[in-house]
Amino acid sequence: MEGTTAKMTQIENSCDQVVNSLRSEIADIVEDRCRTELELRKQLEVLKEKTRELQAEYDERIKENQKTLESLKTKAEAVVPLEELEAEMDETYARLYELKRIHETQATTLEQLDTNLKARRQPI
Repeated sequence: MEGTTAKMTQIENSCDQVVNSLRSEIADIVEDRCRTELELRKQLEVLKEKTRELQAEYDERIKENQKTLESLKTKAEAVVPLEELEAEMDETYARLYELKRIHETQATTLEQLDTNLKARRQPI
């Protein structure tokens, strides 16, 4: 009888150790997931702020280009030499093209960051 009781006690202690070990591992996993979620939220906020900054920058550049176009129209109405108008138009188109390229590059980067962020948020 004593042998059986000793074995039962040993099994019970072993089970308690396993349960405690599992509880500890689960607590570590939950803590890690919470840290990861917090980090992802911070990254998302940084991404949103960067998007707002980029949008403000693009809006400012667009206003500048619109002013340039208005200036070109005014000069055209004042019968400015055609060569000068063409040179200014070429310069303006070059700036617009560069802005478009930058915008596309940054939009792609933002999409990739958003995709990566969403992928990280997927359950393990």
